[in-house]
Amino acid sequence: LDAVAPDHAVYIRAVWGWWSRRPFPSVANSLALRRAGVTRDTPAPHNVEIVKDARGEPTGIFFERNFVPVLEYTLFRDLPRFKYCDRVDSVRLGAHAYVAAGTTSLYEGHGLTPTVIRAYRENAERNAMPLRMHAPVSMPSAAFDDQRLVDLFHHYAGPAGGRGRGDDILRVEGINLGGHADATVADIIAAGYPYDQWAGHFYQAMTAERFVKLGIEAARLGLRVNCVISRDIEYGLSAYEAIDKEVSIRDRRWVMIHVNQATDAQIRRMNALGVIATVVPGFLWMAGDRYGLDKLGGDGIPIRRLLDGGVPVALSTDGVPYSMLWAAWEAIARWDEDGQRQLGESHLT
Repeated sequence: LDAVAPDHAVYIRAVWGWWSRRPFPSVANSLALRRAGVTRDTPAPHNVEIVKDARGEPTGIFFERNFVPVLEYTLFRDLPRFKYCDRVDSVRLGAHAYVAAGTTSLYEGHGLTPTVIRAYRENAERNAMPLRMHAPVSMPSAAFDDQRLVDLFHHYAGPAGGRGRGDDILRVEGINLGGHADATVADIIAAGYPYDQWAGHFYQAMTAERFVKLGIEAARLGLRVNCVISRDIEYGLSAYEAIDKEVSIRDRRWVMIHVNQATDAQIRRMNALGVIATVVPGFLWMAGDRYGLDKLGGDGIPIRRLLDGGVPVALSTDGVPYSMLWAAWEAIARWDEDGQRQLGESHLT
């Protein structure tokens, strides 16, 4: 990099973590290191390795193990960031890519930030949206305290409560809230609020107790909740049950995103709550790098048992590969590319 760009600071980021394999490499040239103030004495950020040479000097290579990268919020926080025009262009390009792969409708369970929703709306108004988008609003729960977040719920109860607002092309309904994720990563990213980083949603991580407290307020305001529960289904299931004891959610079709495993007893509880499950068959493809699905084998992503238990299931791509046809194939094939084997039978036709 120094040879081809001696007079310009160059930083090449890793591919988005969930779409690649750990560790995720980034690389910077010498001028970028100097501008970022990275020296032999610079402490490495959370779950990041600063690679050094035999003399102990940084080589410009960084290995990160956070699925949601933090280098751009720490050592390289001065990098140029997305502008609104970039969001508008990316929505248009992404929508056409999905249509080319045969997808006509999308549901973004992770939620979208207001900036990205605005970019979708602008494309729809320009007749540049060749598919339908339905999405909740992503909540900045790591950046806001409880009172400020509940105030936000009240603001969104009008446009996003009940069945939401919009039309057949773009509809905003409910919120994405909660998540049993890495709290340290959440705090790092929250410090950059309101920047909404690469995924177009806010990173969330909260205790079960906080989730229940906030979920009750959301339920009272008629906000449908979507929660990522991939690491621990009991986290979301128990919280939903606790919320339901205070305010019934049984006819509101709340969503449990990334259901990677569930016992028969948990499936019965899901059915009783009337929740929707989304699953990502693509996680099986890189099973050794995703939630220990290689160890779960046939119990991982139990689509057949969920359906038999009366739980509605939606296949999802989680972004990559973005072909829903591939996701449908993987739901049946259950092929583990890491282990070069099938992870149990799908029992799906």
